[in-house]
Amino acid sequence: SSFACNINFGGTNDGYATQYLGLYEHQGIDANGVVYFKHATMEYYMYLEDDGEWWYVGPTLGDASGPWSAAAVTNSPTDVLMWDVLNGKSTGDWVEQPGVAVEGVIANSAYPALCW
Repeated sequence: SSFACNINFGGTNDGYATQYLGLYEHQGIDANGVVYFKHATMEYYMYLEDDGEWWYVGPTLGDASGPWSAAAVTNSPTDVLMWDVLNGKSTGDWVEQPGVAVEGVIANSAYPALCW
């Protein structure tokens, strides 16, 4: 995949599920016609769920679950307004992480349209 289509997932956070943060490599377009990504060193994925309402980051591509989620704004994770993470407690509460974002690896540039 083109390096320009890779993304960084990170930022200031509360320390939950931080192993999912890092560089994600563009994998192409899924069966729903939406871009998806795989962590550069781990078996984690970032993808838009089938109904197009939520972005998830988790170990199983396509599952409507994972330790990170965000309401979809568009078909690009760079447009997400707020990521939430599970706090790891038995109650499984979601915690907003305003410091976490997805950005293209090329600094100060919009996510390129060629990635769709």
